[in-house]
Amino acid sequence: MNEAAQTVLTFVAMGGLCVLLERLWPQDPAAPRWRTDSLTDVLYFALRIALSAGLALATGLAGNSLPEQGPSWVATLPLAVQVVAVLFLSDFIQYWAHMAMHRLKPLWHVHAVHHSPEAVDWLVAARVHPFELAANKAAAAVPLYLIGFSPASIAVAVPLAATYSLLLHSNLWWSYGPLGYVIASPAFHRWHHSSDPAARDKNYAQTFSFIDFAFGTAYFPRGRKPERYGLVSGEMPPGIWRQFLYPIRMWLAPAPPAPGGDQAPARAAAGPRPRRSARPNQRLASPDAVTGVPHG
Repeated sequence: MNEAAQTVLTFVAMGGLCVLLERLWPQDPAAPRWRTDSLTDVLYFALRIALSAGLALATGLAGNSLPEQGPSWVATLPLAVQVVAVLFLSDFIQYWAHMAMHRLKPLWHVHAVHHSPEAVDWLVAARVHPFELAANKAAAAVPLYLIGFSPASIAVAVPLAATYSLLLHSNLWWSYGPLGYVIASPAFHRWHHSSDPAARDKNYAQTFSFIDFAFGTAYFPRGRKPERYGLVSGEMPPGIWRQFLYPIRMWLAPAPPAPGGDQAPARAAAGPRPRRSARPNQRLASPDAVTGVPHG
């Protein structure tokens, strides 16, 4: 069985497992099993499987198509060790990429698609804009290739992380106990999608939660669960095609007029106002204040 077929079967099997687990151990038993926008996420899921299968196939063939990097001591490590290292390094790289998508307005227009569902279950993991999916894969794969990891280790780790994302978004109360401070759990990541003020812009890591704890971006109150999910204000258009076009439409939208109308030129002539210090938990580059589409 080739890499593409294995990836498809892994995604389908993990999806079926998540459906079963959500029925047995739901964090929110009242959550609908089929949301009004679940069909949109099914289409995203099919797209995600197709792209991941293609990437797995390409990675498996990379040894014959990419230029030789010369001997690499990394590639001589046992495959299992390489896979764990690839999982950590890719999560570390994507931690910073994820943070940038929350803090930079043009990138937030892309990432807002993922945060738009008002209920979080395993299918929400698939709602990722193609721009974001491509950027994340490239940001992680290129450094891993340059470091010298074997194509086989990348071919195993990439679909493994992608399918774990389905479990991570599942409607489960699992926190993994003390291990939850090392490995990101469903209970941990659900706070990332929360629109509760204290939880915004937290829990960026998607495999190793200790990265968030190390850099002060973790929010994991035990014994509590988020009260609401989704965008704080504004609306995401329904349907996969309209969501594909959403960031482009936002990028091309005219800038809002300067506040104050005719007083703006006079204010500009007098020089910029002193910048206020940011209050705790307030982002200096928050998309919330400039896009009209705040998020959770």
